[in-house]
Amino acid sequence: ILVLILSIKPNKVMDIIGKFLTPILLIALAFLIIKGIVSPIGTLENVGSNELFVTGLTQGYQTMDALGIGGIVALVITAFRNKGYGNNELLGLTTKSALIACVGLALVYGGLTYLGATASGLYDTSVSQTALLVNITHKLLGTTGTMILAIVVGFACLTTAVGLTSVTAKYFEDVTKGKLKYQVIVIIICLFSAVMSNLGVDTIIQIAVPILSLIYPVSIVLVVMNLFKGVFTKDVTYKGAAYATLIISLLTVLNNYGLNFEFVNKLPLSGLGLNWVVPAILGGLFATIVFRSKVPNTKINFNN
Repeated sequence: ILVLILSIKPNKVMDIIGKFLTPILLIALAFLIIKGIVSPIGTLENVGSNELFVTGLTQGYQTMDALGIGGIVALVITAFRNKGYGNNELLGLTTKSALIACVGLALVYGGLTYLGATASGLYDTSVSQTALLVNITHKLLGTTGTMILAIVVGFACLTTAVGLTSVTAKYFEDVTKGKLKYQVIVIIICLFSAVMSNLGVDTIIQIAVPILSLIYPVSIVLVVMNLFKGVFTKDVTYKGAAYATLIISLLTVLNNYGLNFEFVNKLPLSGLGLNWVVPAILGGLFATIVFRSKVPNTKINFNN
């Protein structure tokens, strides 16, 4: 109900998130992280295990940052337009917003990583994510800490839910050319989410993990390649890299479910969970050489 109330007016979403929800979230996180740095619960230890890195990488897929970034940027641009900024100002404002987000995410994730690292000698890898975070917080701040954690988790989920609900509703309204109204889609999403949430976090993660493991590496490849658009000038290069990554990701997921594709675990960087990197490079090179038709990259049209 709360997400519905906060999402139903698309023009107000960014103001609600920016003025109220995110500041509360960041203040609570900063308090927790600073306390963990000043008074760590343990010492940093060299565990020396690739398994931990792979776990951290693949669990990080569940943040869905790389998947949601396109929609979030569209929402930010829409918010700027609604405030009266012209097309000439949009690129600069969006770039500044991206830089602020980059620094903020780096500080938050870096801080939480440090807290986890200081607890590496106290817990083993069998501890669940939830139990680990709760225990670290309780050791740092006691009962008050668990209350702060509740605020952090609550507002983190709320900001994400409001942002993604608005983005998704706007997307389907645009795709259907207004046949499906924004408000109607928001209501449908909230009802669907209300039902799905009762499955519990563990069940939702079980459903999401194979899907994210399949498509997230592709998203990473496309994001990285788009950072070097001056180097990758052909559309087929992107397609070749993306399809090669998708194939390896699919075989990896199937292999994890008992099908015999063991060779994917012998590819370069597989020990780090990055067995798709070399195939992506080879796929991009192969497509560029074989399909020589040059198609320029599609540039963002801020008029649309």
